[in-house]
Amino acid sequence: MSGKVSGVVIGVGGFLGLGQHDVLVPMEQLKFANEPRSATAPTTTAPPSTTTPTTGTTPPARSANEKWYPDHALMSATKDQLKGMPAFKYN
Repeated sequence: MSGKVSGVVIGVGGFLGLGQHDVLVPMEQLKFANEPRSATAPTTTAPPSTTTPTTGTTPPARSANEKWYPDHALMSATKDQLKGMPAFKYN
């Protein structure tokens, strides 16, 4: 085991946990966004692009109230595609 996260388990389908099944989504299919979603934003928007400085300089220091983790993840899949994914079974 390398200790690397290979995917996330997401519950799809159902209502309030009834009829839901878990699926494993590979990390490569997820895009992380740092900006919070607004209540009026369409669900098909792409995450903001991030660039990494290539000049060898260090990034600016974080402020005390800045989050170090992304706000949410986005995945491009339809409801039917998610329901059609094979169920993930915990061992």
